Amino acid sequence: MKACFEKAASRYPGPQKVTVAFTLQGQGLSGFIEDEEIVDSTIPDPWFQACFVEVLHSATFSAPTGGTVRITYPFVYQPNRGDGGT
Repeated sequence: MKACFEKAASRYPGPQKVTVAFTLQGQGLSGFIEDEEIVDSTIPDPWFQACFVEVLHSATFSAPTGGTVRITYPFVYQPNRGDGGT
């Protein structure tokens, strides 16, 4: 996800925030994401949003208790601040 933010940083400088909603579905000991969607974003770029959803979709997690859970989560990107090369 960081790589998606970094590729968009030249067009959308400064701190950015993307809020996503997704279903975490349990399968054995691991969980996978389905029904992911961006519900709010400071970056209106379709390429960025496709990158972000693709990365999110490929992520795996521990299986949630109960089998399935719907999550809404904000991802915040704060670019590195250079110190002038010192």
